[in-house]
Amino acid sequence: MATVSDTDTSGHTARVNRLPCLLLVLAGLANTAAAGQAAPIRTDLRATLRLVSAQPLVVTGRGFRAHERVRLSVTAGTAAQTLYRTATLAGSFRATFIRLSIGRCDTVRAIAIGRSGTHAVFKRLPNPACIAQRSPG
Repeated sequence: MATVSDTDTSGHTARVNRLPCLLLVLAGLANTAAAGQAAPIRTDLRATLRLVSAQPLVVTGRGFRAHERVRLSVTAGTAAQTLYRTATLAGSFRATFIRLSIGRCDTVRAIAIGRSGTHAVFKRLPNPACIAQRSPG
C-alpha cells in the first residue's frame, strides 16, 4: 500500500505518474524503428547516366526520384531515339535502345529529364584516332 509520501496531489503514486511519460517514449522509439525500415528519402539527389553496353545500346540511370517518369533521348552518330522509363523506388532505371548501335568513332549523347525536374547528361566523345582521321590533313 502506498504511503502518504509516495503519492502526489492527484492521489497517484510516483510510479503511476511516470507511466504516461514512459508510454510516450516507447511510442517515439517504435516510430523511429518503423521509419528506419522504410525506404530512405533522398534529398541530395544527383542523377547520373551510365553507358552499360554498345551493342545493343544500354543506358542506366540513378539518382532520380522514386517512380519518376523519365524521358531519355540518345543520339549516336547520326541516329537518334527517345524512350520513356519509370524509375524504381530506389530511383534507377535501365533502357535498351534496340535501333541504336555505336561504333568506336561515334559520339554518343544521352539526356534524361524526369517529370519532377531531375536531369542527367552523358556524353562520350570519339577516340582520338577517329578525330585525326576526320581532320583534313
